Amino acid sequence: ILSLLIVAGRCSGKYIGARIGATVSHAPTVIKKYLGFGLFPKAGVTVGLALLAKQHLVFSGTGIGNIMISAILTSVIINELIAPPLTKYALIKSGETAEVK
Repeated sequence: ILSLLIVAGRCSGKYIGARIGATVSHAPTVIKKYLGFGLFPKAGVTVGLALLAKQHLVFSGTGIGNIMISAILTSVIINELIAPPLTKYALIKSGETAEVK
């Protein structure tokens, strides 16, 4: 459940933030609609930082490190499954690339 909350919060924050930024900068409508989807992919740096944080939390004597690393790694896996199709969708709908069949 924690992983799903992380994914939902991160994705909605990226989408809403991109939409607000595009509106403030007077970007074209197509950018406002699809930029957020292109910001979803993540992985490498997140995993490295999570492992570093886990080491720090293990040394502090708390058990939260294992919960944190499990939630973050699960959210990365979920995100890596849903982000590429959403990015492809955004690129096609924004007219930046043609659909390959």
